[in-house]
Amino acid sequence: MQLRESGRSAAVVGAGIAGLTAARELVRHGFVVQVFDKGRAAGGRVATRRYDDTRGLFSFDHGAQYFTIRDHEFAAALAPLIEAGSIRPWEGRFGVWDGQHLALETSGTARFVGAPGMSALARGFAATLDITFGVQVTRLSEHPGRGWTMVLESGEVTTCFDTVVVAVPDAQARSLFLASGLPDLADRLPPAALAPCWAVMVGFAQRLATEFDGIFSNEGLLSWAARNSSKPLRPGGADAWVLHLASSPSASRIDDAKDSIARDALSALRRMLKVECWSEPIFLESHRWRYATIANRYEHDFIHVPERRLGVCGDWLSAGRVEGAFLSGLRLARHIAPRASDSSGLSGRQT
Repeated sequence: MQLRESGRSAAVVGAGIAGLTAARELVRHGFVVQVFDKGRAAGGRVATRRYDDTRGLFSFDHGAQYFTIRDHEFAAALAPLIEAGSIRPWEGRFGVWDGQHLALETSGTARFVGAPGMSALARGFAATLDITFGVQVTRLSEHPGRGWTMVLESGEVTTCFDTVVVAVPDAQARSLFLASGLPDLADRLPPAALAPCWAVMVGFAQRLATEFDGIFSNEGLLSWAARNSSKPLRPGGADAWVLHLASSPSASRIDDAKDSIARDALSALRRMLKVECWSEPIFLESHRWRYATIANRYEHDFIHVPERRLGVCGDWLSAGRVEGAFLSGLRLARHIAPRASDSSGLSGRQT
């Protein structure tokens, strides 16, 4: 794995939305960028699973369910994907469950999704980047005055990068710094920010008789239920649902068996919808996100250590939304770029 010497090279660890955005912005500023990710595809929790067998074709956005567009720079970055049809509005009917009754949600919030899956957003952002998938960075090695090399799980050592951006969940960033013998960098991270979330994917042969496509739950086992098949360009015919357990039961049952989680979530959905003609699902599976929902907020949306030429970004530093991940990566990259040749400057957002 070779990288040409440029004086402005960067390694980005993590190909979620924050890492992809940081990489794109650094490339725009003339950096040669290499992204490393342990997964098989870009996106992190902006993910889609598809199942196609004799029982039916199902598509599940089992991580991020949708996103909003409030910031003008986020809107500008999405414009080409919207024009191409890869990002579309989700014009579903949304409700709120209080433990007893379902009521119509009337906020009027405009919600957007990737099409034909949420992963389309990540693919769009990753399209022009140099990304190595299926590799895990296990250690960082600092070379004062030269930059950083990384040791991969295979034992391979990368060439030297001027700058490193760590764009993984907070616990993984802390573990990486400690494994690298860099406790001072681990100490700069805020207290644990991300809590776990169980996601349950349910496929029915027939459409459930409910008027709602997305349900926010304030009581009980679930925090969210969505008819994924109501989103644009999803497979027709079958009814696909995604259920998210609330933070407390997700944490207390983090090591429970997947089938137990799935059955209990399905029972909670049945109680919520109160569907008279209930048919058993033909597909049922769970996925455990160890780092998913925001438990604590940090005062800044990125961390930059200019004298070490290292930065950290992620949605966990910026309100936990897809747009927050984008802004975290964007702002970190813009902070790094003008300081690439001068690491002495300080600002209010660095630690």
